[in-house]
This record gives sequence, structure tokens and C-alpha cells, in this order.
Amino acid sequence: MARRVGALLATALLACSSAARTTADSGFFRDFDASHRDVAVHDGGSTKRADAAGSRDAAILRTATTRPLLPTSVDSVLYDPFVTSDEDWGHFRAVIPATGPDASVQVCGALNRQFLSASPIGVAAPTLVATAALGCTEILAPFSGGSGPNTFHAKVWISVASSSGVPVPLPSSLDSTVTVALLPNVLPSAPAAAAYPLTLEAGSAVTLADGSEWALLSLAAPVSLPMGGWFAIQIVTPTGTIRLAGPEVVPTTTVSLVHPIDRPIRDAERAAIGVYARLAHEHPARR
Repeated sequence: MARRVGALLATALLACSSAARTTADSGFFRDFDASHRDVAVHDGGSTKRADAAGSRDAAILRTATTRPLLPTSVDSVLYDPFVTSDEDWGHFRAVIPATGPDASVQVCGALNRQFLSASPIGVAAPTLVATAALGCTEILAPFSGGSGPNTFHAKVWISVASSSGVPVPLPSSLDSTVTVALLPNVLPSAPAAAAYPLTLEAGSAVTLADGSEWALLSLAAPVSLPMGGWFAIQIVTPTGTIRLAGPEVVPTTTVSLVHPIDRPIRDAERAAIGVYARLAHEHPARR
């Protein structure tokens, strides 16, 4: 019995030794030197030296990139940055400005939201696709005032396309196509107040893979709105398509010596605020 066990062990050792020699001779072992730069490849008894630095340098150039998980700041006071089609109070909705105090309120259809793979905010949230169809030229959402100095920053990405959806270059002046502004929270009968338009941010334009050109609209300086206000979009051009992405209004404690750009609130904007309030009460939200 002992002799049989010994014979089996000897046979196993011989097989392992033979397998090791076969593996070594067939070129499966790679030995790295101390610098980890040169690699020696054993192939049939011959040694070939190869520099591995090139492949490692290429790997170093492939750095990981990150993007925010959310399309807008977590501090934004906008209740709904184009995320849902809810039409209840606080959400973006399109309205037709009333022409007089006794004018009937017309209900606009649900806003057109699309998920675009080619978008400056990625695919994390939908993009608003707006036109001036059926007279629904005002798109707005309210936001509440904040604590502290009650000053706010605001921004939104914008792109322009033809009526058929083909991207076109951004015009040199967007005011003839679309305007975006923060409006103070005022009653329709209140005295004239200032609106704060968002303007093109220098150097923000970017052309994406689908040929669409996007740029960032933002406030020139923080604005004080202690009673809150409205994020208002007015479609000026009756034809064409406007794409808007990532709207946000963020409270800030920044003190700026730059005076914010302002202008009077337009009659259509003032009327749109009143229509929004009436719609929110007269027409229940479609959930």
C-alpha cells in the first residue's frame, strides 16, 4: 500500500514538472521588471523586449468624467423644472393672455416635453419644446421668496429650430424670437413694476452632435424678489420651435455691485399671471 501511494505521488510530481516546462516553453509567462516599464515575453526560449509605457500612458489619458445627476440645482425654488406634465399650481403651464378683465379664459394644451439625447443637460430631465401655436405664447411658473436677502440667480438653456424641427443657428438677438424673464409677484392691478430679463451668457454657446446650437440665458446680476415671483417665457415668433432645458431659480447671498438689467413688465406678462391664477382654480389639474 505504501509503495502504491509513493508511486502515485511520484507520477503526480512528474506530471506537474512536465506541465510547468510545457507552459514555460509555450510562452504564457510574462515577467515585469522593477520599473514596470519593460516586459519580457518568453517564447520558445527566445526573449523579446517590449516597452509597455505607451499602453499605460494611453490608459492614463482615459480619465473618468462625471456630470450632475440632476439637471438643475437642488437649491432651485422652481417647483417643476419641466419634469412633469402636471398643470396644478407651481408647475409650468402655457396660457393665453386675456385681452381684458372680462375676457374668457382659454385652456391651452399640455406642454410638449421631450427627452433629448443631444442636450446640454444630458438625458436626466425633459426638454420643453415650445411654439406659439393656438396663441399659447406665455409659459410661466411661480416660485416663492426666500430667506435672508431674498436675492436670486436664474438661468435656462435654449436652442432654436425650424417649424419642422431642423436645428438653426441662434439669432444674434433672441428678443425677436423668445424672451425669458423673472417677474415680481404682483397683482394685475398693482402699480408698474420691473421685470428682469435673462440674457445670453457670453461664451456659453455650444453645438452638439445633432447640429443644434445651445446657449445659456442667465441674469446679469442677482435680483431681489422678497415676495417671490414668476419664471416667464414669452414666445415672440409665431413660427419655429424653441427648445428650453434646465430652468432654475436659486437663492443666493452674493452681493453684487452690478445693477441687474430691468425693464417694465409687459401687458401680456401681467395678464398671463392673472390667467394662470384663474386656471389653477377653475380647471382642476389633469394628473
